[in-house]
Amino acid sequence: MSVAEKKTYAIILAAGKGKRMKSDLPKVLHEISGRPMIEYVLESAKNAGVHDITAVVGFGKEKVEETILMWQKTNSNMNIDFAEQKEQNGTGHAVMCAESYLPKENANILVLLGDVPFIKSETISSSIARLNEENASMLIMSMKLSDPSGYGRIIRDSAGNVKKICEEKDATDDEKIVNELNTGTFVYSAEDLWSSLKKIDSDNAQKEYYLTDTVGILVNENKKVIANLAADPNEFIGVNSKEQLKDLEEQLSQTI
Repeated sequence: MSVAEKKTYAIILAAGKGKRMKSDLPKVLHEISGRPMIEYVLESAKNAGVHDITAVVGFGKEKVEETILMWQKTNSNMNIDFAEQKEQNGTGHAVMCAESYLPKENANILVLLGDVPFIKSETISSSIARLNEENASMLIMSMKLSDPSGYGRIIRDSAGNVKKICEEKDATDDEKIVNELNTGTFVYSAEDLWSSLKKIDSDNAQKEYYLTDTVGILVNENKKVIANLAADPNEFIGVNSKEQLKDLEEQLSQTI
């Protein structure tokens, strides 16, 4: 199979409770304009030409699975699997939970967040195309914000090559002023995703397995890691509170 013909499979991370939502409803099921957030993510993946999705579920998994399966009924060309993350041990661990449902080689693996509803299908498809064109091991979808607080920083070397992603809690003062930020959305070559995941550990401030640690691992192995800077950072606004949910609702109504 040539690079251009590589099929893309998606993982949607949808296991979190979202403590700051102060609700018993799983985070990805909170609604924007009458639709659960995760439906927007599913639609964007579908419209980007991705038809094989593994949803990583955890908190309230029965409700999340039921919602996704209801959506699938009207999108019968979509193949959907569910992987369970029984303990919240970080994004790297969440992706590991999905491994058995996905190919090990000759494929692209797209990682999407179930609580980032406005990502555009064009952004997904252009990122996949760039990964393939550059024959890269990993593509990070990045953005720039005037206030970078709360986000992982994309650290580059003096030549402009991606070196690592540093989570804010682990960042030095110099790293904290960097304003190119990780959106949490990635495309990988399957082989490089699974091989690098085997090498991550939980030696960090959160004691979790960060998916972002795969960047440094791949770079150290002289694999090509690139970042695709989004023109519109609003595509990557996530929801961590009811206030943010309300803001996104207003944003959507203005767009319409």
